[in-house]
Amino acid sequence: MWRPVTQVRQRVQDALAVSEDGAYMELMAAHEFVLKASTAVLIGLLDAPDAKLAHSLEWTCVRDNGLHRWQQVLAEVTSGAVQKAEYKHYEDTHRLLNARDSALTTVYTEKVASGDWRHDVAERLDLLRRELSVEMAGPGAKPSLRYWFDNLHTLRNWTRGHGLPSVHQRIAAVEPLMEVFDLLVTKLPQFAWPLIYVMPTLGGRAVARPLSDHEPPRHLRLKDLDEGVYVLNDDELAPVRLLTTDRSMDKFFLPNGQYQEATSPQGVKTTYQALCYSADIKTRHEATRWRGERPVLTDSVTAGRRALVGDNNLPPTPPNYVARGALEADLVDTLLNDRDHVVTLMGRGGIGKTTLALHVLHNRLDENAFANRIWLSARNVDLEDDQRYNRPKPVRRQVASIEEVAFEFCCLVQDAEVSREDAPRIMQEYVSDRQSLAPLLVVFDNFETVDDPLALYKWIADSFRVPNKALITTRVEDFRGDLKIDVRGMERQEFFQLVDETARRRHISDRIDDAQIEELYRETGGHPYVAQVILAEAERTGNKIRRPRTLMATKDEILGALFGAIYDSLDSDAQRVFLVAAQYGSVIPKWQFEALLLRPGNELRVDVIGALETLCAASLLEVIRVGDESLKDREEFLYTPMAASAFAERVWRRGTLDFDVRDAIEEDLRAAEIFRPKLTLEQVTNGFGFAFDRFVRTLSGDVVERGGITANESAMLDYVCDHFPAGWAAAAQIYEQLEDSGKAISSLKGYLASYPDAWATWKELARLQRRVGATAVAGRTLLQGALSSSVARDRRARLLEVLGDWFTLVERSVYEPMQARNTARQCVEALNLGTVEYSGSEDALVVRLLVIAQRRDDARKHLRSALLRHPSNTSLQALRAALFD
Repeated sequence: MWRPVTQVRQRVQDALAVSEDGAYMELMAAHEFVLKASTAVLIGLLDAPDAKLAHSLEWTCVRDNGLHRWQQVLAEVTSGAVQKAEYKHYEDTHRLLNARDSALTTVYTEKVASGDWRHDVAERLDLLRRELSVEMAGPGAKPSLRYWFDNLHTLRNWTRGHGLPSVHQRIAAVEPLMEVFDLLVTKLPQFAWPLIYVMPTLGGRAVARPLSDHEPPRHLRLKDLDEGVYVLNDDELAPVRLLTTDRSMDKFFLPNGQYQEATSPQGVKTTYQALCYSADIKTRHEATRWRGERPVLTDSVTAGRRALVGDNNLPPTPPNYVARGALEADLVDTLLNDRDHVVTLMGRGGIGKTTLALHVLHNRLDENAFANRIWLSARNVDLEDDQRYNRPKPVRRQVASIEEVAFEFCCLVQDAEVSREDAPRIMQEYVSDRQSLAPLLVVFDNFETVDDPLALYKWIADSFRVPNKALITTRVEDFRGDLKIDVRGMERQEFFQLVDETARRRHISDRIDDAQIEELYRETGGHPYVAQVILAEAERTGNKIRRPRTLMATKDEILGALFGAIYDSLDSDAQRVFLVAAQYGSVIPKWQFEALLLRPGNELRVDVIGALETLCAASLLEVIRVGDESLKDREEFLYTPMAASAFAERVWRRGTLDFDVRDAIEEDLRAAEIFRPKLTLEQVTNGFGFAFDRFVRTLSGDVVERGGITANESAMLDYVCDHFPAGWAAAAQIYEQLEDSGKAISSLKGYLASYPDAWATWKELARLQRRVGATAVAGRTLLQGALSSSVARDRRARLLEVLGDWFTLVERSVYEPMQARNTARQCVEALNLGTVEYSGSEDALVVRLLVIAQRRDDARKHLRSALLRHPSNTSLQALRAALFD
């Protein structure tokens, strides 16, 4: 454990020994220390000391007099543009957290279920929220660790004057605060890394001194390192510039705000207040490094203008746009209707949501449709740094919160100055006006990258009223609005036009033909951004067009920008399900995939249904639906888009998965061999029956060869048949081959539950029942099958076919008299006597049935009538002797 952590913990323990009430404030301070120290390490994992973003984040922290900006910096590092892609040798920007370090951010962002230590942290905060009456949202079913850090400043401020907790409340809060502190300092990975102080000796050589339980390795390269604190992560030293100490290494300081720039004859002296949390010592530290204006990232190319030009602040029309007729028409119709006040364009990253919206707003909407068209962008990464499509480029978000949205809006539409506090109320007044003769359209681009998308979405849904409209573009289906328009891959003709025009602009038309464009369309699913990347690569290298999957597998930065933040926000179940689907590498029927992961031998069970819903909503998986759109239960197939599949391969390669999770995924893939041969996209149109037949042929061959079926195979077969009842007949054949009559019988029953008219199957079921000695049951089965026919003529014919055998069983007293009577009466009703003429032998069966039903008068009446038609029938003559003599 780090020495500064040990010191802070000891201070808390000393306070506890004196008074629990006094320990409360020490614990609040200890949690401030954890937030600041862990954030300082994350910033240190960014690239060089003068990296623009790291410098900007440090600049923010040294000026924060509280915790709110520290929390914002932590949020930015763990879920924003900082998190993905490796920017190597790219001047005037920064390398984002690399593949190894980005796994650390998952600790903060992963949504976890009960049983995980991070869920325990969220539960403790929920307890504190209720115990101290703090106004904050609850954690939900699957919170992330960010729930603690995002709300720590609220908890701190509420209990430092705002909430005024009583002594009793403070004492009650000590235990959960202590439990959370211990969890954080023992479970957060960075606190387990060696902490080192690098300092020069008198001879000028740099040496490393341990600040934790670990001795630094002797092979460390210390040359050219500045004096200061570092963490050692996989043999790499990362500077922790915001955590400072001196050469005595007995006190450790973190920024505590109070930034000052004082002018003197010697020049400008820049300092900030530094606080030692283990000794409550405050001092002034030099801040020359962070002097001046905050370094900022550039605006996105699709950020809204800072002032209205005419009636709007729209970014420029996207260059080289290829029309997407059907989507454009849908969007125009939706924006102009008088029903839907929140409209969502939903689709994968780079699929064209933003360009579609901009084209429609510039060129397809009547200029008088809205008084103002306001564009607010939360985009933190532009997917191309220029027209070379070489790598994504981090950019500054235009808006990130409700307050920023409202303030930006008011600055655009109002002449008078507005305070940030009043802006939300004023914007609500504008967008909730139902009687407005000058309706407003407000676009929220890249919605999922605001600080709290759920809170902002609720605010929008509660505030906007038609004729005013909100248009959201997002990769996440959580924000569906009143109407959701799915933006998927381009139509074939649109894609061909895009590739043809782009190839001519890049002067590579001679290197691509229609067959290659067709292959590109098939492999990318018509994804315009992926196509642009591939064509730009061909121009840059002078080579032929490479296969999309092969090329995208080399584009770590692009894959990270497209999918990284969303993947890291998934809970562990969804991450595993995604990796299994992607590594499977083919289309798979949804029921088969669910059966695979729900098999009894799966030791690490997952919430498959919930995970699939999450992944499809996040566009990491797609569902292909087959069949008539009017049908409620259409057949569904799962498909991993090519770029998402390449991203999954990147996750798999980087080796950051826990060993037990990797082992479980590999076991899933071995179990999936039962579904070979794999389907192609083209074969999906054949429907699930085609896929099921292939599966059954493979399974049947395997089990016959080895002479048995495993519990996993049996469970997967049963699960699939539960959702595809036609498969039960094939399952029964497999079980009968294995001489498992019990499973064969239950399989046939499963089939008949959905297909009761299948008379041959009823007879097959009765045959199996007789084989196992259930003769009486077999007799009832045949009657039940006959009665189940939906056609009266077939029902009569089937009953007459099996009544003779049933009579034999009745005569042998196989059934109780009352049971036989009730069954006979049911059969009489089904025969609908008096509407059909029977043959002599059939009439004899009817008479016997009436006798068993204890309707002797009706039996005699029917017999008289039958003898008139068939006087010489010996069966009828015998019955007359029994009934009349």
